[in-house]
Amino acid sequence: MSEHLVYAISALGEMSIVKFYDILKRLSPPSDEKDYGYNDRSQTIRYLEALGYCEFDYDERRVFMCPPALVLLPSFGLPRALLTGARTPGLVEKVKASVKKRKDAAIFNRVKQKNSELNLPDAATIEVSDFDVLKEIAQENGINLSSERPAALDLATYSTSIDDVETGLRFESRTEINWERKVFNVQRLAFSRHEDGSDYRLSEYINPYNQQRKHWIWNGAMTADVGRDWGRYIVLKHAGKQILIYDEESQELQVPLRVPLPCLLARAATLCSGMAPVIREDSVFCKSVPSGFSMQIYSDVPAEIASNIFSKTGQNFTANDGVAE
Repeated sequence: MSEHLVYAISALGEMSIVKFYDILKRLSPPSDEKDYGYNDRSQTIRYLEALGYCEFDYDERRVFMCPPALVLLPSFGLPRALLTGARTPGLVEKVKASVKKRKDAAIFNRVKQKNSELNLPDAATIEVSDFDVLKEIAQENGINLSSERPAALDLATYSTSIDDVETGLRFESRTEINWERKVFNVQRLAFSRHEDGSDYRLSEYINPYNQQRKHWIWNGAMTADVGRDWGRYIVLKHAGKQILIYDEESQELQVPLRVPLPCLLARAATLCSGMAPVIREDSVFCKSVPSGFSMQIYSDVPAEIASNIFSKTGQNFTANDGVAE
């Protein structure tokens, strides 16, 4: 079913989020254990975006399929690229035929996502003897191939940073909105109705008519609009909380499930391997992450890219034994 989802949204190209949800629901029938519920739907959206298949405009409630692309992955060996963006059965067959013509210089691989609970497409990759072969395959099939540098490295290097976001905040005096409100709790790493008494806090307000969420970051009596993902990292930075973990030996980057990376940094981490992160309750010690907390595990993340992700989110980078103080 995972391939059918990509084929369906590729055929439409652009649609409302409501239409996307309907397609996702129809192609993700409930299992014996559980329904494909809100959390699964949210994670599927995040991972499709991180893998470069779609862009989601939450303000306009629209979904846009990205053009077909070959994205170079970090590699210490032969060049390897992920086929992402819009794809159809016909395009996949054409790409495989192009690879077959160059069987002495190219290999097509298809790997199932390890995160089997979500409706995610297989990772289709091409490994080549040199970059020129990859360019030939891309040109032959009208597929974008923009750079000889791994996309993950460029994304991690040139993404907006937490300092940029904070500089852009426009604090002003406002009256509290009379909507349902939750505050991000930096101890529990979750939005809660109970405040922790901090002057620097992130509040979430839920519109009672359309259930859309608005996020304000407070500094005492002054407040500013902020995106949900960046807002969490800003308050964690001000609270001195270390929540990202990196193990240089295994090249695993661990991110709390409830505190996902901002979009471009999540894409950088995902496009290190071309695989969505797996989710597990990890045993690695990190005193700012509650015990038994679900973590997203990104694989094959080079230290240079991990360091950039830490820096951009205001986290202190240590690449040793994977233990965060």
